[in-house]
Amino acid sequence: MNLQYKNWELQLAPELVMAQNQSFDGFDLAMDPKQWKDYYRFYNFIEEPERMGTTQYTKLFGGQSYSQYSFKNTSIQFSTANKWWGPGFRNALILSNNAPGFRHISIASK
Repeated sequence: MNLQYKNWELQLAPELVMAQNQSFDGFDLAMDPKQWKDYYRFYNFIEEPERMGTTQYTKLFGGQSYSQYSFKNTSIQFSTANKWWGPGFRNALILSNNAPGFRHISIASK
């Protein structure tokens, strides 16, 4: 939902995350020391997921929401929208837009 009135703009775009967190075969904790060594040497270099926790979860985030006031060529924005900061073209290097956004204030000139 996007609303505009004179110099104000409000966008509400929350994000809902729901995960089942079902069990799957992972690395057995009863392995011997050699297998643990191999685990840390080999499996840390590939995507080999492990289950975190035992329950499902539901989280509501602010998402790409913001409130912005613009005057002449300057705007101030209160937001939870993701930001992409950094010199990289394919990778942000500083902040990427893969994780949930966080509350922040920004001032910009046009």
